Amino acid sequence: MDKKILFLVFSIKAKDELIDRVLDMAKMLGAKIIALNVIDFEVMRHLAMKLGKREAEVSVDLEEEGWMYLYYLEEKAKDKGIMINIIQEEGVLGRELIKTASKFGVDLVIISREEQKGIANFSKFVESLLLRIDSPVLII
Repeated sequence: MDKKILFLVFSIKAKDELIDRVLDMAKMLGAKIIALNVIDFEVMRHLAMKLGKREAEVSVDLEEEGWMYLYYLEEKAKDKGIMINIIQEEGVLGRELIKTASKFGVDLVIISREEQKGIANFSKFVESLLLRIDSPVLII
């Protein structure tokens, strides 16, 4: 059975060194990567208010940025010979992550420590994940 790593990807620019760490880990474990980007409703509303734009406009911007990042990650993975699925969902971050982890039966979930800035109450978010998914969560 193939190992699967769910890598939570945010549409903000992650550092190449983070991507390389995740890809190197997948290569070492012989794992496939499931890269998930979630356009979170709460973030979308907050950005719309802050930028003075309609939520639909912000959603389109976040979607385009998310796909650009996912395609970039996909290209880097393929260059290293790592299988990858890229997925973008719109919804509530925790729910979409749990749903995707369950759907693919992942062996590990990886979240960047940098994402603490983008998730309100990061420690509660991680605690909730640990209670609701069967695989370990690695914060790097």
